[in-house]
Amino acid sequence: MTRTRTQTTLTRLAQATAEVHAELALIEALTPLLPDFCSQLAARREHLLLERNALYLTLRQFDEEIDGQVIGQSWRWLRRTGCRTRRACFAAYLVDVGVTFPTAASFQRTWLSVRALVSSRT
Repeated sequence: MTRTRTQTTLTRLAQATAEVHAELALIEALTPLLPDFCSQLAARREHLLLERNALYLTLRQFDEEIDGQVIGQSWRWLRRTGCRTRRACFAAYLVDVGVTFPTAASFQRTWLSVRALVSSRT
């Protein structure tokens, strides 16, 4: 593999790892806020942990000195749903995970609790 291809692949792996880190942080923040949906959130968390471990392993195959745990968070994954605002993307994400709200006010409370986390510019 050429140096350019290797660097491009490493960049994509680091971005994917950062996105998994951010989604895990969101799941951790949502779990105490939504106790009725612990099973759905736990299932998503388990999937993300498996994905994260696979990404760490793949990064190490490229370079044994790379530690995937030091990679930060990126919220770009949330925009993949095609929504215009982060609030709308967050709502679409919750529907995908299987979380529903009986009222708009209950969604609003949850949104306000995690807005600072989701709205970070990384």
